[in-house]
Amino acid sequence: MFAHVCSLIKMVVNFASRTGKLNRNQLEHSIRRNFGGFDPETGFDPMDIFREHCTNLDQLEMQEDGRPPIDSIGLVESSLSGEDNLIRV
Repeated sequence: MFAHVCSLIKMVVNFASRTGKLNRNQLEHSIRRNFGGFDPETGFDPMDIFREHCTNLDQLEMQEDGRPPIDSIGLVESSLSGEDNLIRV
């Protein structure tokens, strides 16, 4: 679990430092990427846990172009293409 948290923090800091501010796509991409996305069989969605404890997440702006991806297929594609390596510290 500690490794997931450290990786999440690194991704969030990297996004924020590159763009000057954090948007909802960047945060959600980081959370889903580090906590396994969404599992429809178990209903586990890490965003539910973060929304429960960080009530202002939905106030962040969505990126109009949808980048980085937050859907399951987009997360896998960005990981396979190496896009995730570009956003890690």
